[in-house]
Amino acid sequence: MNLSKIIDESGLRIDYVAARLFPGNKHPYNALNRVLARGGTLDADQLRVLAILTGRTTDDLLGLSWSGKIDASGITLAKGELRVSYTPGAGFFTITSATSLGVVDLGSYVIDEEATTVRAFLALVETAIDKLT
Repeated sequence: MNLSKIIDESGLRIDYVAARLFPGNKHPYNALNRVLARGGTLDADQLRVLAILTGRTTDDLLGLSWSGKIDASGITLAKGELRVSYTPGAGFFTITSATSLGVVDLGSYVIDEEATTVRAFLALVETAIDKLT
């Protein structure tokens, strides 16, 4: 995800975006500049805010082959017949598959929410699915 390009293309002022992405930070502009300069990543909440601010979808922001949505209850991703549901605070995600017989639960996977970036979360999902196939 090219955060700088996304902000530039949105036409939004960088200080406005910074204040929304880092609301609890005393110096949000500096925090965003550190992320931009060091190639850092955004967490799920920040990604949701960025998607809302820019009017884009999260999968568009991330360049995913997954489609999905982020809402108040969490993140839902879809790829073909697979669905991944993640609820922040629960500490796990669930993978299901739609089949002709209905929805089949393929398992739940625990994650360390405190240490997980969006990129790391997606890597966990891909790894879990690779083990299923």
